[in-house]
Amino acid sequence: MSTIRTAHAFGTQNVLASLYDVAVQKAYDMDRRLAIAQGIGFSCLFFAMYASYGLGESMISFLSSHKLTRLIPSIQLWCYSHQPG
Repeated sequence: MSTIRTAHAFGTQNVLASLYDVAVQKAYDMDRRLAIAQGIGFSCLFFAMYASYGLGESMISFLSSHKLTRLIPSIQLWCYSHQPG
């Protein structure tokens, strides 16, 4: 409380507010960079999960169309054990 009274008494509210604004802007900039990095990381993670699932499903389709059905159960087991969610 005494610091607020001192700032008001000497009229330094604008100076202290500008110092606070600088600190808030630095925190905002850092948070923005972190958010971009997290977005890129999560997009890579989800792409890898869904791409591997799609690859497995397309492999099952390929094997069944070429009459290689004896290999399908092992691929299905792999696909459904790595399914996202």
